[in-house]
Amino acid sequence: MEPDIEVKRFEEQDYENKDDLSEIPKIEELDDYVKECTYTPLSLVNPIPFDPSNQEYIMREHILPADADWNEENPDANDIPIDSDGQYGNRSASSLLGYGIHKRRPKLLINITVYNEEPKQLVETLAGVYRNYYELIDLDPTFLNRVQVVIIVDGYSHLMKTPEHLLCYERANIHDLKKLSEGKYISNQLSSGFSEAKTVFQKLLFISSENMVSKERKILDEELKQELYKKGEKKKYDPIRAYGANNIAHCFSRVMSFEEWEQCLPKAQRDSLVIDQYEIYDFLVGSNEEGRVKDQKYGHFSLPIHFIVKQNSQGKLESRKWFMRGFCKLMNPIYLQTLDCGSIPLWNSISKIIMHMETFTDVGGACGEVECLLMEKKQNGIESVSFIESSILRAQYAEYKITHYMDKATESVFGFVNSLPGTFSTFRWESIKGKPLDQYLKGCTDQFSDIKGVPSCVSANKYLAEDRIISLEIIAKAHSSFITHYIPGAKCLTDPPLSLTELIKQRRRWFNGSLFATLHVMKSMYRIWGRKWTSFFRNLFYMLLAIYMVCYLILSYVTVGLFYAAFSVFLRGVLDSEPCYSLTESANIFENIYLIFLFFCLMLSTTVEVTYAEAGFRICSLVMSLFAIVTIVCSIFFALDGDQNRTAIILLGLVGISFIIPILLNIHRVKLADFVKGIFYGTILSPTYFNILPIFAISNIHDVSWGSRPTTKEQTKSTDPAYLKAIAKKDESYKNFRANFLIFWLSINGAVGITLTTISRNLGNEFIFLSGIVLSLLAVFKLVFSTIHKLLAWIHSFFVNRHIRNLRKRMKKDNIPSLHERVRNKDEDDICLIFEKFRPRTALDKEQDKQRKNELSDKVQAFAKNLASSICPEKREEEIKKFRDQSLASLGQDMKKKIDKQIRLLRKNGKSSGIDPTIKKKPTEIKKDAEYDPLMDSDDDKEDNKQEHEPNQFRHKKRYKNTEEEVEVIKEVEEEEEEEEKRGDKGGVEESEVRGQGEESERDTSEEGEEVEDIEFMSDEESSESERESGDEMEFGD
Repeated sequence: MEPDIEVKRFEEQDYENKDDLSEIPKIEELDDYVKECTYTPLSLVNPIPFDPSNQEYIMREHILPADADWNEENPDANDIPIDSDGQYGNRSASSLLGYGIHKRRPKLLINITVYNEEPKQLVETLAGVYRNYYELIDLDPTFLNRVQVVIIVDGYSHLMKTPEHLLCYERANIHDLKKLSEGKYISNQLSSGFSEAKTVFQKLLFISSENMVSKERKILDEELKQELYKKGEKKKYDPIRAYGANNIAHCFSRVMSFEEWEQCLPKAQRDSLVIDQYEIYDFLVGSNEEGRVKDQKYGHFSLPIHFIVKQNSQGKLESRKWFMRGFCKLMNPIYLQTLDCGSIPLWNSISKIIMHMETFTDVGGACGEVECLLMEKKQNGIESVSFIESSILRAQYAEYKITHYMDKATESVFGFVNSLPGTFSTFRWESIKGKPLDQYLKGCTDQFSDIKGVPSCVSANKYLAEDRIISLEIIAKAHSSFITHYIPGAKCLTDPPLSLTELIKQRRRWFNGSLFATLHVMKSMYRIWGRKWTSFFRNLFYMLLAIYMVCYLILSYVTVGLFYAAFSVFLRGVLDSEPCYSLTESANIFENIYLIFLFFCLMLSTTVEVTYAEAGFRICSLVMSLFAIVTIVCSIFFALDGDQNRTAIILLGLVGISFIIPILLNIHRVKLADFVKGIFYGTILSPTYFNILPIFAISNIHDVSWGSRPTTKEQTKSTDPAYLKAIAKKDESYKNFRANFLIFWLSINGAVGITLTTISRNLGNEFIFLSGIVLSLLAVFKLVFSTIHKLLAWIHSFFVNRHIRNLRKRMKKDNIPSLHERVRNKDEDDICLIFEKFRPRTALDKEQDKQRKNELSDKVQAFAKNLASSICPEKREEEIKKFRDQSLASLGQDMKKKIDKQIRLLRKNGKSSGIDPTIKKKPTEIKKDAEYDPLMDSDDDKEDNKQEHEPNQFRHKKRYKNTEEEVEVIKEVEEEEEEEEKRGDKGGVEESEVRGQGEESERDTSEEGEEVEDIEFMSDEESSESERESGDEMEFGD
């Protein structure tokens, strides 16, 4: 008899937040979290470690060092709860994490997943998030302080490949690499400027096979030991999983304004930041009037930010796991929004979806319109987009538009949007808790998963399309009646693949995932009838949609055969041909070349990695595009020959019209010129879509990676023999499945192509006629329901607007002012003063700055001569003070920095002409001037330029002693002055003038009699701090 084993577990804390969601918080609640960035290491813990099947993980603060083993006896020695009273001495109790869990339950949690994108892409995504937050709190003030942003970076391995990216986040004070050394997660620090990166991330010792796969059972009973020994069993193992993720998340939390995020970018990128053809100032706070910015509508408010970097890269789906299993479970939000870095939610996008879900409480998930970002330059801002890349981009633009206005609109009428893309979707937390979330994250496995239960190739591919899985689970959830909607007008820009290689990788995952996920949806549609709170007619409606989905699934499976049949029929109907294969007739020659390139594409897909076969795929795509042109020309001549041909072509034309009408209904949301180009390029590239992409996808069905964003698990490779054996067995099984499935798929498509062409040759043109009827029926189906969706969208807008009006009436009744009302009532000058830093500098602004700078130079030269010749030393300071006042009055307050700089020079050298002596004098004359220290201002100038590119911990002054180094500093100053002249660097609005805070700002704007002292006791440190633009902080909103 085996002894009883005590199951060690910790008691789960009650994190339920009793916050009154109808209460409007105060803006000042977040003031304590603005200045410092708090660091908290987090782990996903299995509360029942001896039950590996348990999926209800809980996020806790990790206190175990990286080089320490898991403590089985005392779980609280490994991780401690994120508690409100701090009885465990944890850091998270008084941080933003504790605020979101214990004080203010968030109504909306926004998740942004980052792979290896540049900081500029993240800033652009956050610009859309901030804009929608301003809209949301204007519509419903109860969302104030109840929206939090969780940014999850997929591992330090991606950040360390480009250390400048990490430096940008350090500069914005949302990351501090030094804090990782406290838990011994890194072995050393990066050198200044990251020129020699030597930081090494330590292996997590507590994440091991012993703690995550099996644990030796200690047997104390001697008789049992002898019995096991006789049976040949020397040891007994129990399955165990101590952690829900074999990873650690390093969380940096802070309340941030958008201006602070701008510090991630160099000054040139900040000044040229444009979102959807709007300057960043207009995009954030402007109001849209017929496509133009009319006036300022909103004020700036800060957002709570959680910036999480995972220790190891485990993929995008694991990032969603941390967000949903960790943050959502603890904070218990009402809604959660998923975004990818680089996706930019535009005006009235997130806010529109949220208000729609607030109005219709049975909507469990909703998505908006994902639109391709039509870029002229690549993300680095330097390289221009080539013609081929532009063609691929615009073809995807037209494809996305047709997909949303036809497919998603049709599905939304039935209440079941087949795919809620993770790029831009909103979920009601209540609708995905439980089984939907389990199924959504089922594809997130690691080397410590159940090696005996290795998923089949079908299951692995199915969970590549996790967005389709969760859509099904929402509507099929037991004891509920949730539906999913597509919200037109809620637009989000995304950066699509530009190269053919990236497109092939992306569509491989999409095609295989959607194929098997749709099969799973079809098999699981019966579950809808088990819901108790839905009507019989609603379920019958779902069945009609299921039939439509089956038809499209079959068509997508045999696209290669159908396209070959259409090509052959049109070609043989116009050109000379032989019934069998021939090398002399023109139609047969074209067919033979077509088949040769199909075979060539198949060989490339099965034998060569796509990265190394890009040239071959480009040749195939080019030749196939020529075949598309031939097919179009032949179809035109084919239509002109005979009545039946014309009837068939009319039916096919009906298909085209069915695509045009939904576009016309949404013409105000389409860039017509780009859409027309996209239709043209898409038509030319149609053989690539219908032949190359499906062939590559099926040929690589054994590859279940995430396409263009693969997972790098080099830091977590397991050496466990059982795991390695299971992986080898899985790879062999997947490749065998690929071979069998590929043969079956080729056979089906070959049979379809040969059968249809044979029927067409023997029975005439009935094939084209019947094909036209089938496609026309499907097109008319989508046309009817997409038009109905347009009418429903107007009805939904009416109810949403009524809901908003009721909120306004309640606010007016309770005397609750709008959060943006104070900003709207300000004078235009005051508004420009407050938000001047968000305005990119125009050419006119730069020209005016240059003129004022030249005017200042002339004034200083004239005053310096007068100062040296006619003014007695006793009145020197009084004259300097008058000159300062006059210059500020004539040139403006934003020139204060430059004026004060020249005044310091005048004080330092009264005999100088007022211009920087390091520029006027020769280097050999500097050491002769005993009264002048050339390094004072050169250091200040160097700091002014350098501070924009270095984080706080690297900012310091350097003092030079020898003449050679002084000469180098002088040259740097000269180069900086020349650069400043070229780019027309603006003076900027000082923080003291914007906020009116601090003693310096009071002295700068005080009476005449008080300003002499202000000039005299301004130290170098104070003047350097006043000139530091990136260190400025502005108060927004209130």
